[in-house]
This record gives sequence, structure tokens and C-alpha cells, in this order.
Amino acid sequence: MKRIITAAFLAAIVLGICLFGRSVTEKQTGRIATVMEEIDELLAEGDTEQALKISEEFQAEWETIHGQLCLFLQHEHLDPLESVFAVLPYYIEQGEITLAQSECRLVRSVTEHILKTERVTLENIL
Repeated sequence: MKRIITAAFLAAIVLGICLFGRSVTEKQTGRIATVMEEIDELLAEGDTEQALKISEEFQAEWETIHGQLCLFLQHEHLDPLESVFAVLPYYIEQGEITLAQSECRLVRSVTEHILKTERVTLENIL
């Protein structure tokens, strides 16, 4: 009987950790997608100065977000995001608006993929 209670307790802890990880992941990927959408809209409007400013500010914020997401996600999910955040300000500075917009859209696609693959399901827990 003690083993069953211990197993149930451990299962509850694992489920709690998974739910907490999902919450953090949803919050941070939502933040990432929102910022990229904002940058994309600014670029479409031709406001490259504001887009560059937001991009550089977000690049600094990325370190905190990356640290939180690393606890719950595989690095293969985060590597494409990190490479985009490194080149996005450069593209904006150089006037490569089309490339910058495509990078913003790539990030939104990657965040959607992360949310789909990191759902709390029995398959993902086990």
C-alpha cells in the first residue's frame, strides 16, 4: 500500500512540474510571439527605427527568457530562436526589411510549434 501511495505522490509531483513548465512556456513563447508580431508590423509600416529599438531591447530580454525556457524545453527548440534574435537587429539596420520580416514570421512559427509539441499529455510525461 505504501508503494501505491508513494507512486501516486510522485505522479502528482511530476504532473505539477509539467503543468508549471507548460505555464512558463506558454507565457514566454506568448511574449516572444507578441514582440515579433509588433516588430513585423512596425517594419511593414516603415518604422525601422522603432523596430530596431524593440529588437535590441528584446535581445537583452531574451537572456532571461532563455534561462527560463531552458529548464523545460530541449535546446533544439531554442537554437533557431537564438539565431534569429542575433541577426534580426542587423537585418533591420542594413535595411533588409524582407529578411527581417521573414525572421519574425519564422519565430512565430517556431513558438507555435513549441506550444504544440510541449502539451501536457501522458505521452509527453512518460
